[in-house]
Amino acid sequence: MKLTKIIIASIILFLGVFVIKTVIAGILIIGSWSLSISSADLIAGAGSDINNSFVSISNQVMIDITDVNSIENNWRIDIHKTDVIWDTNIQLFIARTGEGSGQKNSTILGGLTYQNITDREQLFFAGRGQRSGVPIQLKFEGLTIGLPNGSFSTTVVYTITEF
Repeated sequence: MKLTKIIIASIILFLGVFVIKTVIAGILIIGSWSLSISSADLIAGAGSDINNSFVSISNQVMIDITDVNSIENNWRIDIHKTDVIWDTNIQLFIARTGEGSGQKNSTILGGLTYQNITDREQLFFAGRGQRSGVPIQLKFEGLTIGLPNGSFSTTVVYTITEF
């Protein structure tokens, strides 16, 4: 039986937006997901394929939005992935599963449905004001017994922009 291991690492990227003054928001990402696939994941025992989809716990990754300049300033979080060793048949999805907590009059919008993370930057969710403990869930699809033996690894890059 082949053993396939998939690792996702999260990194932090700070981005300053220059208008009249420098505005820098911060983001803290806590969490990663390492998945080992074994014979226990076969659909119907020996000779069958493995489950096609694996879902993390609902708060596998936690995000804090910090250092927001003002409650009046909006921010957005964009995501993309940078593959270390990856098979193009594997798709990685991400969804926000809650709002976390925030200062009075802060908001958070979007990201509540799974979206495929690609190598192209895309909007994940947006908001206003500081937020903490925003829970994130990850999901793999496209896994099959036909994947080559070995480990696969990718990094999800989160970019916050305040405007």
